Amino acid sequence: MPQKSETHKEIRSGEFTLQIVRKPIRHVYLRVCPQTGKVRISAPIRISNDAILEIVAHKTAWLQKQQKVMAERRKLAELHYTDGERHLFLGREYPLKLRECSGAGWAGLSSAGEIEIFAPGGASPAYLKNLIRHWYRRELTSRAEAMRLKWQERMGVHASELRIRQMRTRWGSCNTQKRRIWLNLELVKKDLDCIEYVLVHELAHLLERGHTKTFWAVVEAHLPNWRQLRMKLNDTPQAAF
Repeated sequence: MPQKSETHKEIRSGEFTLQIVRKPIRHVYLRVCPQTGKVRISAPIRISNDAILEIVAHKTAWLQKQQKVMAERRKLAELHYTDGERHLFLGREYPLKLRECSGAGWAGLSSAGEIEIFAPGGASPAYLKNLIRHWYRRELTSRAEAMRLKWQERMGVHASELRIRQMRTRWGSCNTQKRRIWLNLELVKKDLDCIEYVLVHELAHLLERGHTKTFWAVVEAHLPNWRQLRMKLNDTPQAAF
């Protein structure tokens, strides 16, 4: 539920539908909703509509680019798990190859550069989807654990646990009390350096809880190109499961 101090309003501005939420904050934040393409704006309580519209006008090119990326993501999300369909894995697209087998099915990357799914004949798309999800989870867990061990030593921190789950709005999160790191399963579709950026970002929270200047200084000390990596992470289209 929204806080009592928040107000919500939706208006049109040229080609954009703006969902404005005024709350007790100091700055204006813009983002594009992945599902609808609408522009969500968090703004200070006393800022005028005219001031918000001026900010939107200055950000038109960026917003158009974000809407295009989101549209591409929605298109990629329409997966049917058919032979030859292309799927993402570690920043590359691979064709899907369906192979019939008896017993429990499984998925993996072949030496021929195909994502193979071995499944009983007539298996449903939901069953095939689940096989890929299990494979994705194993692959991301293996790579992320190796990265965690490397970066913990470099950064002088220790996470008690690393887990993988599906997230709708975040690439990762860190429970600083339990020292537990979560990574979004969607990261398995990104380049390894993007996965590494998210992991370093979350490990940095074990040193500095919030996104303060100190926090970003920690990130930059270990990944001087973190801004480019963040841009690459967010600009590359992804497919939903």
